[in-house]
Amino acid sequence: MVFNVLREIFPDKRLKKTHSLSSKDLKYPIIASYRHPLDVMASLLQCQNLKVNDAEIKKQLFLLYKNGILDILEFKDRPNVLLLRYERFSNDFDYLFSEIEKFFEIQIPGQLRASLQSTYNIHNVKTSINSDLDFSYHDKKTLLHGRHISKFEGKVYYYKEFFSHNQIDYLAKNLAFFMDEMGYEINKN
Repeated sequence: MVFNVLREIFPDKRLKKTHSLSSKDLKYPIIASYRHPLDVMASLLQCQNLKVNDAEIKKQLFLLYKNGILDILEFKDRPNVLLLRYERFSNDFDYLFSEIEKFFEIQIPGQLRASLQSTYNIHNVKTSINSDLDFSYHDKKTLLHGRHISKFEGKVYYYKEFFSHNQIDYLAKNLAFFMDEMGYEINKN
C-alpha cells in the first residue's frame, strides 16, 4: 500500500521498494513500514502456501533475518527516515497521508486522497490481484504479487489465530530483540 501511494503522489520520482537497505540508500528519504513480526511470519507462510510446522517456521525465521528485518533498527532514528507502523496506518489512510505530508512538507489534494484510498484499500487490492496466481507472480507496476492478500485480509495480530501457543513462544523468543526495539508485545488472547 505505502509504495503504491507514494508512487502515485510522486509520479515523476524514482522509487525503490526493498526489504533491506545498503549504505548508499541512506542518503535518500526513506519511508520504512514495519509490522508485528509474528504477523509477518504468518504472512510469509501463507503467501508462499507453506506448511505451518516447526521446520518451516525455523526456515522462514532464518530468511526473515537474512533478508534484513534488523536493518530498520540501524536507521530508524535518522532524520531522513519516516517510520510507518502497519498497525497504525493499515486501516487509516488519513493518518498515512498526514505522515507523508509532514515528512515531505507537501499537501496531498483531496481528490488524490480519495482516489488512493479507493484504489489501495485492502478489499479493492484483493480484487485487483488474482489470488489464484502463484506468489512468484509480480505485477510490474504495483509490485503486488499473487496471494498478496490472505484470508485474514491484512488483519492486525492475526498470528494468534494462525500459530499454536508453542509456536508463538518460539517466535517471540527468537524475535524478542526486534520486538523490544520496535515496541511490540505478545498477546496470545
